[in-house]
Amino acid sequence: MFYDLPIKEQKSNPVFERGHLAEPICRDYVSTVLGASFGECFLDMYKRDGFEQLHGSIDGEGVVDGKVFGLEIKTMGFNGDSWEHGLPLRVELQSRHNWFCRPDLDGFYCAGFKASERIWSLVNKGKLSMADAVSEGVVEFWCIELSENSWYEETCVPILEKWWSDHVREVNPPDSADHTAECKKAIDSIYGARDNVVDLTEDLRSLCDKRFEAEEKKSFWTKEYSRLNNEIRLKMQDNKLAQGDSYRISFSKRSRKSFDKESFNDWDPHLSVKYFGGEEALKRDHPDIWERFSMKTPYQTMTVKKLKTNNEEGTNA
Repeated sequence: MFYDLPIKEQKSNPVFERGHLAEPICRDYVSTVLGASFGECFLDMYKRDGFEQLHGSIDGEGVVDGKVFGLEIKTMGFNGDSWEHGLPLRVELQSRHNWFCRPDLDGFYCAGFKASERIWSLVNKGKLSMADAVSEGVVEFWCIELSENSWYEETCVPILEKWWSDHVREVNPPDSADHTAECKKAIDSIYGARDNVVDLTEDLRSLCDKRFEAEEKKSFWTKEYSRLNNEIRLKMQDNKLAQGDSYRISFSKRSRKSFDKESFNDWDPHLSVKYFGGEEALKRDHPDIWERFSMKTPYQTMTVKKLKTNNEEGTNA
């Protein structure tokens, strides 16, 4: 990278975790469909000579009819994009970028897999094969070969080159900071090395004073808000409603019933596949099973409402 910054560790995310576990399974399935043998790439990141600032990461490579192909795999949840009418533009852009960074490839395939999280859980645990999942219609599968053309190199690469030149090589720090994560990211990208030692200036000392003052206030008011809520609960004792001219305090008894999908998947994977579309059908066909894996949890909610007066609006606390 331009500033020799280390690659940031990727944060844990259920979607990333699902994709990480499913990738080799999906790669093997594509191999079966294409009559090839796709494996992991030799390198995690590829660079093209003359374009060191551009990096490509490819999910797999294999030989099809004597030619070497790259492979991009997309594992999608139930609400993911359908590829029924063609490859989504963002996937094509990413795939052509990766192909550009690895120009010695003869071709490139994009494979899409779409299923509910319940099905992904079964597939990743080895309780349901990808072949069976696709044949039973619980996983939608697409495999699209990219046509070879120079569109990405001629149209997109110059834009990336210009962005790199304008925002990295000749980047200027902002005049002042704001509260956004984007601001922090921009500042850290400019001053990421941070190798020097300096004396604490008056401006820095003043900012540190304000930061600790803000931190103390934030901590106090967060705790105070929770304490006041609990104090109101204590004063209300076992009453469910209190009302005057200015405020109305009320309690509501509620319960939530949730279905333990994970335990149900482990208990009967095949039945879980059959009812992957929702619990209502399972509740209708097998009420005893639905009750067995349902959990009812009681809870109370407290509402403090500021009542309207002649000069102000009412609000919920």
